[in-house]
Amino acid sequence: MPIQLAFIVQASELPAQNVGGPRYQPAALSSCKDVFRRNPPEAGDEMIWKSETKSEPKRKAIALAELEQNLTEAVRTSHPEFETFVGVIIERISVASRGAVNWTVKGVRYGKANRERSGAVLSHCVEEAQREFELSD
Repeated sequence: MPIQLAFIVQASELPAQNVGGPRYQPAALSSCKDVFRRNPPEAGDEMIWKSETKSEPKRKAIALAELEQNLTEAVRTSHPEFETFVGVIIERISVASRGAVNWTVKGVRYGKANRERSGAVLSHCVEEAQREFELSD
């Protein structure tokens, strides 16, 4: 298993970067090297080891109809304004990489619910559901 060394640098030791500027400035990388040269680790210091690989998220298998119903109910019960929300259409997609989500929202039936506000709630619910569920076969 490949292992890499991670160093902790305080933000006050790094120069201010042009955040949101027109181009990326790699000042932080050279500054980290400078900080390390100025303050090398001593014999008693602990090093932090981190593996490069992350564990895959464990998702529970759920049926397509049940997932659609759960998302619809989550939006409806979030606020009385969204009681007229009709539903969500989920589509199975082919997985591009291991650990990726195997479903996406194909369509939304808003009914008389406010599209913008209920869409924001639905977006949040979908993000949570994609971390938690995968479609069963």
